Amino acid sequence: MKFLSHGHVQEKEQAASLLYELSQYKPLSEKIGSVPGAILILVCLSSSKIENLFTVDRADKTLVNLESCEKNVRQMAENGRLQPLLRLLLEGIIYTISLS
Repeated sequence: MKFLSHGHVQEKEQAASLLYELSQYKPLSEKIGSVPGAILILVCLSSSKIENLFTVDRADKTLVNLESCEKNVRQMAENGRLQPLLRLLLEGIIYTISLS
């Protein structure tokens, strides 16, 4: 996470790639989300207009992987990334309606 927030371009790319690879495994995605500031950094990177496109893409894909954990989705919403929470809410509403 340190390299994502303060590293040089190449370090950020490598850190973003590694984090993306690790986030593909649910137990690790939960751990990534529990690191203080991790989701905030990823949300900021994924919406950045000044960062390298590769890093932005990897941050975005990492966040998509982190959506597998409800705690992470709540943190994303707290940090301005609302789509995953809205999707969960809609799926819950649709699921509830289909049961009745």
